[in-house]
Amino acid sequence: MANYLIAISGHSGTDWQIKGTAVACYTLATLVLVFNTKYAYWFSNAVGIVKICTLLFVIVTGFVVLGGNTKVENPKTNFQDAWSGSSTASAYGLTTALYRITFSYGGYNNAFNVANEVKNPVRSLKIYATTALTVVYVLYMFANVAFFAAVPKDEIESSKLTIASLFFTKVFGDSGAVRGLNFLIALASFENAADKEFYLGRRSGSQLSPSARP
Repeated sequence: MANYLIAISGHSGTDWQIKGTAVACYTLATLVLVFNTKYAYWFSNAVGIVKICTLLFVIVTGFVVLGGNTKVENPKTNFQDAWSGSSTASAYGLTTALYRITFSYGGYNNAFNVANEVKNPVRSLKIYATTALTVVYVLYMFANVAFFAAVPKDEIESSKLTIASLFFTKVFGDSGAVRGLNFLIALASFENAADKEFYLGRRSGSQLSPSARP
Protein backbone atom coordinates (compact mmCIF):
# COMPACT_ATOMS: atom_id res chain seq x y z
CA MET A 1 0.00 0.00 0.00
CA ALA A 2 2.68 2.48 1.03
CA ASN A 3 4.91 1.51 -1.90
CA TYR A 4 2.16 2.20 -4.43
CA LEU A 5 1.16 5.51 -2.84
CA ILE A 6 4.76 6.69 -3.03
CA ALA A 7 5.03 5.39 -6.60
CA ILE A 8 2.24 7.79 -7.58
CA SER A 9 4.69 10.66 -7.02
CA GLY A 10 7.14 9.04 -9.42
CA HIS A 11 9.77 8.43 -6.75
CA SER A 12 10.96 5.46 -4.71
CA GLY A 13 10.65 6.26 -1.02
CA THR A 14 13.13 5.58 1.74
CA ASP A 15 12.43 2.94 4.38
CA TRP A 16 11.23 5.57 6.85
CA GLN A 17 8.98 7.22 4.26
CA ILE A 18 7.40 3.85 3.47
CA LYS A 19 6.92 3.05 7.16
CA GLY A 20 5.48 6.49 7.89
CA THR A 21 3.03 6.21 5.00
CA ALA A 22 1.96 2.75 6.18
CA VAL A 23 1.34 4.03 9.73
CA ALA A 24 -0.70 6.94 8.37
CA CYS A 25 -2.82 4.56 6.26
CA TYR A 26 -3.54 2.24 9.20
CA THR A 27 -4.43 5.26 11.33
CA LEU A 28 -6.85 6.47 8.66
CA ALA A 29 -8.41 2.99 8.42
CA THR A 30 -8.96 3.00 12.18
CA LEU A 31 -10.54 6.46 12.10
CA VAL A 32 -12.89 5.40 9.29
CA LEU A 33 -14.16 2.53 11.44
CA VAL A 34 -14.44 4.72 14.52
CA PHE A 35 -16.48 7.28 12.57
CA ASN A 36 -19.14 4.87 11.30
CA THR A 37 -18.92 1.10 10.91
CA LYS A 38 -21.88 1.00 8.51
CA TYR A 39 -20.21 3.40 6.09
CA ALA A 40 -16.97 1.44 6.47
CA TYR A 41 -18.87 -1.72 5.50
CA TRP A 42 -20.24 -0.04 2.38
CA PHE A 43 -16.78 1.27 1.55
CA SER A 44 -15.34 -2.23 1.89
CA ASN A 45 -17.91 -3.70 -0.50
CA ALA A 46 -17.38 -0.91 -3.03
CA VAL A 47 -13.60 -1.34 -3.01
CA GLY A 48 -14.07 -5.10 -3.35
CA ILE A 49 -15.85 -4.46 -6.64
CA VAL A 50 -13.04 -2.11 -7.69
CA LYS A 51 -10.52 -4.87 -6.92
CA ILE A 52 -12.26 -7.33 -9.22
CA CYS A 53 -12.59 -4.74 -11.98
CA THR A 54 -8.90 -3.81 -11.68
CA LEU A 55 -7.84 -7.46 -11.93
CA LEU A 56 -10.07 -7.96 -14.98
CA PHE A 57 -8.55 -4.85 -16.56
CA VAL A 58 -5.03 -6.19 -15.96
CA ILE A 59 -5.97 -9.57 -17.44
CA VAL A 60 -7.58 -8.10 -20.56
CA THR A 61 -4.61 -5.77 -21.01
CA GLY A 62 -2.27 -8.76 -20.70
CA PHE A 63 -4.05 -10.61 -23.50
CA VAL A 64 -3.85 -7.48 -25.65
CA VAL A 65 -0.10 -7.36 -24.98
CA LEU A 66 0.27 -11.03 -25.94
CA GLY A 67 -1.60 -10.26 -29.14
CA GLY A 68 1.13 -7.78 -30.08
CA ASN A 69 -1.15 -4.76 -30.11
CA THR A 70 0.91 -2.59 -27.74
CA LYS A 71 4.36 -1.02 -27.67
CA VAL A 72 5.72 -3.91 -25.59
CA GLU A 73 8.36 -5.74 -27.61
CA ASN A 74 8.57 -9.55 -27.63
CA PRO A 75 5.71 -10.18 -25.17
CA LYS A 76 6.23 -13.96 -25.30
CA THR A 77 9.90 -13.93 -24.26
CA ASN A 78 9.26 -14.90 -20.65
CA PHE A 79 7.26 -17.95 -21.76
CA GLN A 80 9.93 -19.41 -24.06
CA ASP A 81 12.30 -20.67 -21.35
CA ALA A 82 10.24 -20.88 -18.18
CA TRP A 83 12.95 -22.67 -16.15
CA SER A 84 15.74 -20.24 -16.97
CA GLY A 85 17.58 -19.24 -13.79
CA SER A 86 16.07 -22.05 -11.71
CA SER A 87 19.55 -23.51 -11.12
CA THR A 88 20.29 -20.63 -8.75
CA ALA A 89 17.06 -21.06 -6.77
CA SER A 90 17.37 -21.37 -3.00
CA ALA A 91 15.26 -22.48 -0.07
CA TYR A 92 15.17 -18.88 1.16
CA GLY A 93 13.81 -17.67 -2.19
CA LEU A 94 11.15 -20.39 -2.19
CA THR A 95 10.14 -19.53 1.37
CA THR A 96 9.88 -15.82 0.53
CA ALA A 97 7.80 -16.58 -2.56
CA LEU A 98 5.39 -18.79 -0.59
CA TYR A 99 5.09 -16.11 2.09
CA ARG A 100 4.20 -13.45 -0.48
CA ILE A 101 1.71 -15.77 -2.16
CA THR A 102 0.03 -16.37 1.19
CA PHE A 103 0.00 -12.62 1.88
CA SER A 104 -1.64 -11.95 -1.50
CA TYR A 105 -4.62 -14.01 -0.34
CA GLY A 106 -4.70 -12.19 2.98
CA GLY A 107 -8.20 -11.25 4.06
CA TYR A 108 -10.08 -14.43 3.20
CA ASN A 109 -9.79 -15.58 6.81
CA ASN A 110 -11.69 -12.49 7.96
CA ALA A 111 -14.90 -14.27 6.96
CA PHE A 112 -14.26 -16.91 9.62
CA ASN A 113 -13.60 -14.27 12.26
CA VAL A 114 -17.12 -12.88 11.87
CA ALA A 115 -18.85 -16.22 11.27
CA ASN A 116 -21.10 -15.75 14.31
CA GLU A 117 -22.58 -12.65 12.69
CA VAL A 118 -23.57 -14.46 9.47
CA LYS A 119 -26.88 -16.24 8.93
CA ASN A 120 -26.34 -20.01 8.64
CA PRO A 121 -22.53 -19.61 8.84
CA VAL A 122 -21.52 -23.23 8.15
CA ARG A 123 -23.42 -23.46 4.87
CA SER A 124 -22.50 -19.92 3.84
CA LEU A 125 -18.78 -20.41 4.43
CA LYS A 126 -18.72 -23.75 2.63
CA ILE A 127 -20.27 -22.23 -0.47
CA TYR A 128 -19.03 -18.66 -0.60
CA ALA A 129 -15.53 -19.13 0.82
CA THR A 130 -14.78 -21.91 -1.67
CA THR A 131 -16.26 -19.95 -4.56
CA ALA A 132 -14.44 -16.74 -3.64
CA LEU A 133 -11.04 -18.41 -3.29
CA THR A 134 -11.49 -20.24 -6.59
CA VAL A 135 -12.42 -17.05 -8.44
CA VAL A 136 -9.52 -15.13 -6.90
CA TYR A 137 -7.10 -17.95 -7.75
CA VAL A 138 -8.13 -17.86 -11.42
CA LEU A 139 -7.91 -14.06 -11.56
CA TYR A 140 -4.47 -14.05 -9.92
CA MET A 141 -3.18 -16.72 -12.29
CA PHE A 142 -4.17 -14.76 -15.40
CA ALA A 143 -2.92 -11.51 -13.83
CA ASN A 144 0.51 -13.13 -13.46
CA VAL A 145 0.38 -14.15 -17.11
CA ALA A 146 -0.26 -10.50 -17.94
CA PHE A 147 2.70 -9.37 -15.83
CA PHE A 148 5.06 -11.84 -17.50
CA ALA A 149 3.83 -10.76 -20.92
CA ALA A 150 4.65 -7.09 -20.40
CA VAL A 151 7.59 -6.99 -17.99
CA PRO A 152 11.04 -8.57 -18.57
CA LYS A 153 11.96 -11.20 -15.99
CA ASP A 154 14.98 -9.33 -14.63
CA GLU A 155 12.81 -6.27 -13.95
CA ILE A 156 10.21 -8.44 -12.24
CA GLU A 157 12.90 -9.78 -9.91
CA SER A 158 14.08 -6.27 -9.01
CA SER A 159 10.62 -4.70 -8.71
CA LYS A 160 10.03 -6.18 -5.22
CA LEU A 161 6.38 -5.35 -4.37
CA THR A 162 5.46 -2.89 -7.13
CA ILE A 163 5.20 -5.14 -10.17
CA ALA A 164 1.69 -3.89 -11.01
CA SER A 165 3.04 -0.34 -11.22
CA LEU A 166 5.83 -1.55 -13.50
CA PHE A 167 3.28 -3.39 -15.65
CA PHE A 168 1.17 -0.26 -16.13
CA THR A 169 4.26 1.80 -16.98
CA LYS A 170 5.45 -0.71 -19.58
CA VAL A 171 2.08 -0.79 -21.29
CA PHE A 172 0.83 2.79 -20.96
CA GLY A 173 4.02 4.76 -20.36
CA ASP A 174 4.66 7.20 -17.53
CA SER A 175 1.36 9.07 -17.61
CA GLY A 176 -1.38 10.27 -15.32
CA ALA A 177 -3.39 7.14 -16.11
CA VAL A 178 -0.61 5.01 -14.62
CA ARG A 179 -0.67 7.05 -11.42
CA GLY A 180 -4.43 6.55 -11.26
CA LEU A 181 -4.03 2.79 -11.64
CA ASN A 182 -1.38 2.80 -8.90
CA PHE A 183 -3.91 4.53 -6.67
CA LEU A 184 -6.42 1.74 -7.31
CA ILE A 185 -3.86 -0.85 -6.19
CA ALA A 186 -3.13 1.18 -3.06
CA LEU A 187 -6.87 1.55 -2.41
CA ALA A 188 -7.30 -2.22 -2.58
CA SER A 189 -4.54 -2.68 0.00
CA PHE A 190 -6.11 0.00 2.20
CA GLU A 191 -9.43 -1.84 2.12
CA ASN A 192 -7.72 -5.03 3.28
CA ALA A 193 -6.21 -3.12 6.21
CA ALA A 194 -9.64 -1.68 7.07
CA ASP A 195 -11.16 -5.18 7.03
CA LYS A 196 -8.58 -6.38 9.53
CA GLU A 197 -9.28 -3.41 11.77
CA PHE A 198 -13.00 -4.22 11.56
CA TYR A 199 -12.78 -7.67 13.12
CA LEU A 200 -9.86 -6.88 15.43
CA GLY A 201 -11.84 -4.01 16.91
CA ARG A 202 -14.81 -6.14 17.93
CA ARG A 203 -15.58 -6.17 21.64
CA SER A 204 -17.08 -8.90 23.81
CA GLY A 205 -18.86 -8.39 27.09
CA SER A 206 -20.70 -5.38 28.46
CA GLN A 207 -19.86 -1.75 27.79
CA LEU A 208 -18.60 -1.34 31.34
CA SER A 209 -16.52 -4.51 31.36
CA PRO A 210 -15.31 -5.47 27.87
CA SER A 211 -13.57 -8.81 27.64
CA ALA A 212 -12.02 -11.06 25.01
CA ARG A 213 -12.95 -14.20 26.94
CA PRO A 214 -15.27 -16.69 25.17
